[in-house]
Amino acid sequence: MKISKKDKLLLYILAIVVVGFAYYEIIYKLQTKWVQELKSINATKEAEYDVAMQTIGSLQRKKSDMKILDAKIDDKTSRLYPKLVQEKIILDLDKLLKDSEIQSSINFNPIVVQGIDGVKIDSTQLGDSTFDPITKEYKSMTNSNKQNTSSQQNDNNSSNAQKTTETVQQFKVTLSFSSSYKDLKKFLDNVSNFQRRIVVNTLSLTQKSIDEVAGTMTLEFYSVPKIDDSDNNYLSWALSGVYGKDIPFNSDSTTSSMQAIASSDETNKNQNDFVISAKSNKSDLPAVMVGKSNDNSRLTYVYADSNNEELVEFTISQKDNKYYYKYRVGSNAYPADLNSLGQEFTPNSGNITIQVSSEKRVDLDDKSGAKIKLINNTDKLVNVEVSGDDSSSPRIKVAGEGNKINVNQK
Repeated sequence: MKISKKDKLLLYILAIVVVGFAYYEIIYKLQTKWVQELKSINATKEAEYDVAMQTIGSLQRKKSDMKILDAKIDDKTSRLYPKLVQEKIILDLDKLLKDSEIQSSINFNPIVVQGIDGVKIDSTQLGDSTFDPITKEYKSMTNSNKQNTSSQQNDNNSSNAQKTTETVQQFKVTLSFSSSYKDLKKFLDNVSNFQRRIVVNTLSLTQKSIDEVAGTMTLEFYSVPKIDDSDNNYLSWALSGVYGKDIPFNSDSTTSSMQAIASSDETNKNQNDFVISAKSNKSDLPAVMVGKSNDNSRLTYVYADSNNEELVEFTISQKDNKYYYKYRVGSNAYPADLNSLGQEFTPNSGNITIQVSSEKRVDLDDKSGAKIKLINNTDKLVNVEVSGDDSSSPRIKVAGEGNKINVNQK
């Protein structure tokens, strides 16, 4: 059979169409689908990569935030006992009573673990006087609403406070004492300023003579386990050798061991007004810390942690013979309102002293430090005492404005 050229051409065209259709259906569509799947996988991987890079980029910030949070937790719990040990508490009470020159007998309750009792506030509803209806007649609705709110608050206060759901180890001690009012006030001040937090729950007084009072008080001790090893030495027993009395009722037979321990526990009063520390951000503590000296509660402390130089803005002002301070490190400030004059304080000496502690850099990548911008708007000399700084690459830089500022490198 002879095929014409026209038929051959048509057959060629048909073959091309069939091959093209087969390629489209069998190969091209599969490849297109595969390409789309690969694009989708690539987009997913790119999104995962972006999230991973953001996480990696935030690791240092989160690490710094964790260090600052750990420091704040440590500051809040530093005055609490890590564990209640009756022998240790006896030593603390003995020191407080001797320092205050108070004679007292001590009754110890068992150490228990329970919730903290709330404070019960009782109130008495008084009747109305004959003038009250006349006064209320001229009061506005706003004042009436305020009275209703106040009445509701009184009713709420009269109800018994509920115990907290959290439980802590606690210990109650009852003191029956006799002393002068001055010595009692000294004792309460010593308790308030003691290195450990002691709560005076109740206090009852009666007059014993013109110069003396007698009474009882209940002291409460609380403990919270620490998240770090800051109180590891607490359980170590400092007393060694012979101590106490050979004859219990003989006042002359007391050994000097107890007095030696009390003397060794007596710390020198710090004459610094403020403290600043700068160290490597590889340290367990924040790289920069600023606070009021002798602040056991650490409420005045602010922190920053990075491998860069942190700006510390520190202002000391004077008004009507009173002194005020405020400072900021990064986004943290004390007091919170920097537009105010600041927090009032009394200088510990004739001048104002800022103790700055630093340390040598640990390696070439250690860039952390503090640039202190100090503004002195007072009539006093501000001494900045810098100690431990790196001599070749200092962490501390001080720029002063205002009145007299002296920087001393140790």
